[in-house]
Amino acid sequence: MTVAETEHLHEDLADLTCEISIKEKLIEELELSQKRLNAMKMQYEDKLLSLQARIKATETERDQVLSTISRWQSCLLFQRSIRYTLVESQTGLTFSMVSYYTAMWSC
Repeated sequence: MTVAETEHLHEDLADLTCEISIKEKLIEELELSQKRLNAMKMQYEDKLLSLQARIKATETERDQVLSTISRWQSCLLFQRSIRYTLVESQTGLTFSMVSYYTAMWSC
């Protein structure tokens, strides 16, 4: 092998070594980016689960409040109808009073 061929082989080897070094660095950066992406994905999924749980809890609380309001409205309407019956009916006064007090205590 001649000196020129040997120098050419050394240049090719140096080029290959440089390219390998660059590609190794790119692979390391890619792996680091992948780790960051996975960490962000996990944070996102954790936050999403947390928010879904908060939404579910809020919906449950809302449903309970609406149910309570509905029961109270029904109770109040019933009490008003009993009062109306008391005012409008002289003959059934005793029965209406018993119904009124029963309705008041059941709510």
